Amino acid sequence: MKKTVTVNIFKEFIIWLIIFGLSYLLNVISILIYKTSWTELYSQLGFVFMISCALYVFIVAVRLIVFFIKGFVKNHSQKSVVGK
Repeated sequence: MKKTVTVNIFKEFIIWLIIFGLSYLLNVISILIYKTSWTELYSQLGFVFMISCALYVFIVAVRLIVFFIKGFVKNHSQKSVVGK
């Protein structure tokens, strides 16, 4: 049980790291597009962190919705088969 929880936490951390990396890359792209100072890479790090956290919460919400819809459809289809 403990190993499964540790693996799941590690998996979620990896997902957040990927989202953080994409947010950081978005910051680099915006620096290139708007030709601003490269010091924004570290001065805007707090905003990048907040954006990555918000995107992670959004992705978790979408994953939960998909999980519940799949469970509802699976449960509903099993009841239909039993009822026939």
